[in-house]
Amino acid sequence: KIKNLTKFAIAVKLKSNIDILQDILNGKIVSSTGLKHRGKGIPKIYNDFKEKNINNLHIIANNVYAKLNTGTYFELKHKLNGTFYYWEILPQ
Repeated sequence: KIKNLTKFAIAVKLKSNIDILQDILNGKIVSSTGLKHRGKGIPKIYNDFKEKNINNLHIIANNVYAKLNTGTYFELKHKLNGTFYYWEILPQ
């Protein structure tokens, strides 16, 4: 969940869901629960991608599709209630 200020920024078109996903990937938005063990999954997966531990990372969250190999982000016509991840593990 995102904070009210971020929700307001989206509502008045100062930020898009693409911006929000990018902020989450980079650890700029933390879990709203305040629990230390929450909010680390997406940044960890993204860090594994950047360190080349995984390849071909795709994320669909809300109405955003992100193809991280190419740095391509675009908004979908329909919203996904949840988050879908796809990645490949490189052979050792």
